[in-house]
Amino acid sequence: MINRMSLTDEIQARLRQRILAGELESGQRITEQGVAQEMGTSPGPVREAFVALQKEGLLISLPRRGTFVSSISELESRVAYEVRARIEPYAAELAMVNADQAIYDLMTAAINGMRAAAKESNLRDFIQYDLAFHATFYDHSGTELLKSIWASTSVKIQRFIAMAASYYVPDLTETAEQHLVLLTLFRAKDVEGLRVAIPNHVGDLWRRIKAAESSDESPIGR
Repeated sequence: MINRMSLTDEIQARLRQRILAGELESGQRITEQGVAQEMGTSPGPVREAFVALQKEGLLISLPRRGTFVSSISELESRVAYEVRARIEPYAAELAMVNADQAIYDLMTAAINGMRAAAKESNLRDFIQYDLAFHATFYDHSGTELLKSIWASTSVKIQRFIAMAASYYVPDLTETAEQHLVLLTLFRAKDVEGLRVAIPNHVGDLWRRIKAAESSDESPIGR
């Protein structure tokens, strides 16, 4: 029998996935009763899932109006990327201290997943494998603070990538191969190399956006 907490977690995960994939659009109103009926459960666990998703910034509850899928601004996205560019090299440095073959295998599997998704032009799966690769640095950093920072920023990053990557990343295979460079540096315990490579990699999407803005081709803000 599934206990109430695990059911809440499952509902939260399913709603999160639908929001990040764009199936539930920004500004769309959702109700506890509607989700409960759709998922075949009582409103209680849905209510708890809504509260958790509000804390993640994916839902917003407005008095006397209801609950809505929240939007993410370009500014929020830029800040999330800037935080990541500064902190991720440090997370990688901490993670490499006790890194072993099992960790390298996880990262290699993520790269292979990206390659396969790129061949199928499957952006949704590509994003999941991409974030799984980078999560390894934070998950194995040995500090809950860095893990919590990733948990917060990765949600914003995922939402923005889902919106922007189809416009600005024409070659997913190229992006996948960038991760092989990061893994090679990580395995070599090349701290200085990662301090340069990670911010450069993280900033790639924004460089593409900046170039598009300069040529008046950017859909951001339209």
